Amino acid sequence: MRTNCIYNIVWNRKGTPGPGLIQIEIILPDRTRKYISSGYKVSKSEWDCVTRTVKNTVVASTINNSIRETINKLQEHEAKLIHEGRQFCPTDIEKILLLKHNEASFIDFIQVELDKKNIAAGTRYLHQRVRERLKDCGIINFSHLTYPKIQEFDYYIKKWLVAQTSVNKHHAVVKAYIHLAQNHELIPFGSSPYNTFSVARGKTSVRVRLSDKELSDVEMYEFSGSLDIARDLFLFQCYTGISYKDLQSLTLKNIRDDGEDTWIEGLRKKNGEYYSVILHPTAITLIKKYKGGKKLFPVPDQYKQNRDLKVIAAAVKISKTLSTHVGRHTAACSWIRKGIPLEVIQKMLGHEDIETTQHYAKLENRDIKHFMKKAFLKVP
Repeated sequence: MRTNCIYNIVWNRKGTPGPGLIQIEIILPDRTRKYISSGYKVSKSEWDCVTRTVKNTVVASTINNSIRETINKLQEHEAKLIHEGRQFCPTDIEKILLLKHNEASFIDFIQVELDKKNIAAGTRYLHQRVRERLKDCGIINFSHLTYPKIQEFDYYIKKWLVAQTSVNKHHAVVKAYIHLAQNHELIPFGSSPYNTFSVARGKTSVRVRLSDKELSDVEMYEFSGSLDIARDLFLFQCYTGISYKDLQSLTLKNIRDDGEDTWIEGLRKKNGEYYSVILHPTAITLIKKYKGGKKLFPVPDQYKQNRDLKVIAAAVKISKTLSTHVGRHTAACSWIRKGIPLEVIQKMLGHEDIETTQHYAKLENRDIKHFMKKAFLKVP
């Protein structure tokens, strides 16, 4: 009878569509099989079925080394048991895996998973900052994910972040990667320090939007070069309510003419919801100004656009901080002031939930305005 285990590396054992999980198959001396997760998923094109290794990805060596390290630890422990006259069993496997997980790097896991993600530049920057701040606090390995350490992390980030909403976002990123590690079976479910450590969400700051006069001042001011483009993109957002991410992907296919009006429509990148807006004359003029390329507008990355908008605000002497979000907020509040029902605005903005649209109604509370004006007009 065989006294040692056989170790195989298998990919997508269950035949699930899309990226498949890499597992280590352990055939014990009694011929029972034990499968343990490597914590990594790769596509078919990234798997070499002959050498049973990962290929065609920047993290290939990281994944292959991690799997080989796990097998080596298991074999070393097995050899020790055989030398002592004992037999390797599933309980021993669990002990070795627990030891490996405690030694494994949580921040390396974050980096590997982050490299796989297709996310916006701003979101990627946030995740990188969270990773760096975890490292600064000494939260490096999975074994460091304890209540006291997370509490220390909370104290640390509050030195740098003013708004509680920003603190909450940092913790949300950490929680997301802990949950992902649990799904990959790198740490046991129920071990998250956030099961007992709670984080206040905080109050969202008032959304900045421009008045009709401020919008007119931006429109009438003469700019040149990149500032002229940035101003035009901002104006288009103010008159259509389109998000910057959707603005980046606009083509002529998003324009529809029904014989009476010109519309802009599409599916939002964020949530897949349909949006549709009749174009304001200014928006139509802007489309004609830049017509000629594959995209409707030469849209730069969001960081550059927000930087240019700050220069524009200073030039027009607007004290508010302009950003790509302000254009969308300005459109929504303008529509509310004009009496367009929330249900219609929801469809124009492509909101998944009307509660999101209702935030703008709170900013432009027409009842408050009506009764306050009425009170001011009363003669004492």
